[in-house]
Amino acid sequence: MRAKQQKITWAITNRICFIICLGITLTACGHVAQLKPTAQSTNGPVTLGVDEKTVNLEVFVFEDTNLNGRHDGGERPLPGVLIGSRSNIHGNSKRVIKHTSEDGKATFDVTFTHFFDIQAVPLCGYTPTTPTVLDASSTKYISFGQAPDQPREGESLVRFFFWVDANQDGRQDENEMPLSDFSLRITLDDDEFARRSLRDDDLAVTTGETGWGEINLGNTCGRLTVWTESFNPWSFWKVTSIDPEPVIAVQDGPFEDSLWYYGFDYDLGETIIKIGLAEHATE
Repeated sequence: MRAKQQKITWAITNRICFIICLGITLTACGHVAQLKPTAQSTNGPVTLGVDEKTVNLEVFVFEDTNLNGRHDGGERPLPGVLIGSRSNIHGNSKRVIKHTSEDGKATFDVTFTHFFDIQAVPLCGYTPTTPTVLDASSTKYISFGQAPDQPREGESLVRFFFWVDANQDGRQDENEMPLSDFSLRITLDDDEFARRSLRDDDLAVTTGETGWGEINLGNTCGRLTVWTESFNPWSFWKVTSIDPEPVIAVQDGPFEDSLWYYGFDYDLGETIIKIGLAEHATE
């Protein structure tokens, strides 16, 4: 009974800390850089966190060959760039993922109350020449520059498989079932502060009936960080098997592996990550 009470207390405390972080310290939790507005939204001034505001945003990504952070004549648009919007409306966060079209553009129509950020993930073999995350709450146009280093063609498809390791031996036996409807979050960097602070703002993947879930990360490569988003105080999962071996492993919780996040390298083509999970005893 004491162990069960400790788990409940831990889960509630973490949720309270997260809500405080989301509602009060938004700048520390989500804003990497500020963009001076080029145009006001049609809704006029608002009180953030109270009134709803809608922004119709156009995002443009270009190949910044002279590295000056501005789109100059002759610099071509970059198609296939992964663009993510992060917004919050009355405490509920939303993430929308798009890829730029052949003209290097992507459009977003977002209604929010607290914040609205836009992120451009560098193409594989490109280096950003502008901030990769910008405040989009008071503008209708944002541009991102990326300079070619060693460009590579192709797309990254990351596939996840989760299964229930009932006997906790680290192998999937014939009678051990895939884990369906299991959600996890992804960030495309290895920054520890981001992993701890943006749990509900990043890329989400949910497994299907076969235990598989996947996400198309476009023409990107590098490192991604994964964690579960379950805060169920009655049954914490623990990891019993990981393939391939993660390059980063951090556990956080009242029990070993009860809340976890791992870093994996991924590349163009298909990356497969398989994880076996078992439930901690509740008594």
